[in-house]
Amino acid sequence: MLYNGRQSWTAARDVGGRIAALPASRRRYHPAQRTFLLEQRAVDAARLADTQNTVADIIRLETSSVPADVQRAVARLAAHLQGAECASLRRAFVVWINRVVPRRLMPGQEIPEVKELQEIDTMLAETVAEWTRQWKEHGLRHRQRGSVASRA
Repeated sequence: MLYNGRQSWTAARDVGGRIAALPASRRRYHPAQRTFLLEQRAVDAARLADTQNTVADIIRLETSSVPADVQRAVARLAAHLQGAECASLRRAFVVWINRVVPRRLMPGQEIPEVKELQEIDTMLAETVAEWTRQWKEHGLRHRQRGSVASRA
């Protein structure tokens, strides 16, 4: 299991630890399967530097706070997931990215849904260019208002 919470994992790692105890006559049926836990906040940067690791790409995507980092992570994923045998995995990543990444990076913004990993790079580049234009316009308007207010 890949855990991306802000706090450290504290729940049981064994399925049986998540289920109420059974009466003595049924204990042999109590599940006892351990869960592999990968806590992404505990993964060190050296392990994330591995460019041939899809899990590292997922963690990079999850922890990216700027579009340029997302673009790099998506480009790595696209490079790793080439070929017909990876088509369903590529689609799964596109669905996940469409649902999760834009909401985190661009809350409240209307983001066009993409259908392929390669489209994400284009969408992010266009979105960042539009944001930059909007920020500049906002800054100029704010600056002009400040100039008018200081003259009064």
